[in-house]
Amino acid sequence: MLTTYKTIIKGEFDFGSPKTFEKAFKMFKHREEQMYQKVHVPFDEEAFDSETYILNIGRLITQINKKSWQACVEIFQYLSQFAITGQISMWYIDEGKIMIQKLIEPTNEKTAVQAFLKGRDLIHESGKEDLAINSLNKAISKYEKHGLAYERRGYINLKLGNEKDALHDFSKSILFNPNIPEPHYGRAKIFMDQKDWKKSMPELELGLKKSIPLQPIYWGLRRLKALVHTELGEIEQAAQEYKFFTARNFSEDDPNLKFKKEALISYTKILLDLERFADVLSLLGKSDKEATEKADSDYFLFRGIARRGAGKTGFKKDWTIAAKFGNKEATKLLAKR
Repeated sequence: MLTTYKTIIKGEFDFGSPKTFEKAFKMFKHREEQMYQKVHVPFDEEAFDSETYILNIGRLITQINKKSWQACVEIFQYLSQFAITGQISMWYIDEGKIMIQKLIEPTNEKTAVQAFLKGRDLIHESGKEDLAINSLNKAISKYEKHGLAYERRGYINLKLGNEKDALHDFSKSILFNPNIPEPHYGRAKIFMDQKDWKKSMPELELGLKKSIPLQPIYWGLRRLKALVHTELGEIEQAAQEYKFFTARNFSEDDPNLKFKKEALISYTKILLDLERFADVLSLLGKSDKEATEKADSDYFLFRGIARRGAGKTGFKKDWTIAAKFGNKEATKLLAKR
């Protein structure tokens, strides 16, 4: 018997027209019957919606063996040739560790597909925002329901400070592709910039519902949620979000990594406000040597405050070290002693 592993599949393909949808569906049935009769494929023809012309996987969590995994990859890669937009994300997991990860999306020669791919790539090139928008505009003109193109255009408009246009784009993206978290993140950022904290919270919660912890955006949403809870004075909830975020190990290429120290500082301050001194001492897990090498004055400042609050000795020594690193708060605390 072949070993099975946890598998998560989420996403959709939009085929754009009844003719293309019907062709994709027929080819799926043909391959299922001719090539994968003896292989378990964890989705069937019910995933094909003939009213919207979309293959909608939603979020599928199952146990399959390596042969079934490969069959799914091959099927999605084949169906992507017919799609005009969309993407399928796949994870093959063993005891929490990602063994294989796949992102399958259309790369065919359809004009809308190529215009979207070009615009998405141009986003990352400084000074080429206008060219990126032009390409994304072309993708949308060729297929008005291109939710991913609206979402990417929204982020360019947000970057350029065009909040009204960005909000329009994110709203359109949600309308045409309601299962992705990115436009909710974008809308939340706009409302946060406007200091409309109560309006941003539902967007963050919706984004979390539409993402999974294996995706970087999931942790980005949790970090923003901690910030919003803090602004709303919901300190216990903020602490909970920071607890999850700071406990996560991010890879070097994960965009959340650059926010890790900032989140640790915010979490520590909240714990100190809540007088959870033992939690602070547990959280500050780095060695004195590491903290000294990095001239991390906050580490010694916070540990000193926590030690004093917990009735422990050594807090004055911590503040002295922090003060040597130029920490003004530590200098003030020493002056009061």
